[in-house]
Amino acid sequence: MSTRDERKPKAHARRDRGPDHPPGEAAMRAPAAPSWQVAAASIPDHGIAGTRSLDREQRRALAEALALTRCDSLIVSYELRPAGRGRFRLTGRLEAAVEQSCVVTLEPVHNRIDEPLDILFAPDAARAPREADLLLEAGDAPDVEAIRDGTLDLGQAVYEVFAAAIDPYPHRPGAAFTLPEDPDSDEAGAPHPFAALAKLRRSD
Repeated sequence: MSTRDERKPKAHARRDRGPDHPPGEAAMRAPAAPSWQVAAASIPDHGIAGTRSLDREQRRALAEALALTRCDSLIVSYELRPAGRGRFRLTGRLEAAVEQSCVVTLEPVHNRIDEPLDILFAPDAARAPREADLLLEAGDAPDVEAIRDGTLDLGQAVYEVFAAAIDPYPHRPGAAFTLPEDPDSDEAGAPHPFAALAKLRRSD
């Protein structure tokens, strides 16, 4: 069984949105993102905490959208609390079990995902990129999302963290792709100096 435990020691990795979607910029919501929105006005001063698990249909939608064979589980343990100036910070962990196809043998590969959550929701989408830069300079580097229409889209944020954590090249232990041997190569593996000439002679 292959795992993603080697990801744990590193610091929280920022999600790469690419040049078209910098932090805070409005982007199209992923259709497979879980439906999980929270109104900013409903969050108490002491914050909220809990655990959220995706059901079978939600996991099936994620698997289809992200080219997984299946997603057996996805659980989010979280705390959402006010962070001042109309901002809110989501922290916690995302744990999931997925099955993918080995890129070499196409056999099933079982991976476990264990990712930290650290996302700051800011009320002004135009200021969100600058907010992210200031936090990074201060040694604090959460992802930054915009609060839109007074709502925090936790489902989209979780989807992006999950998608970024998936192994893009899953392979079974010991599986390796090997190129077929070239009959015109010498024993050392380098092309034979007279290979091209031999081919010409055979064609005459």
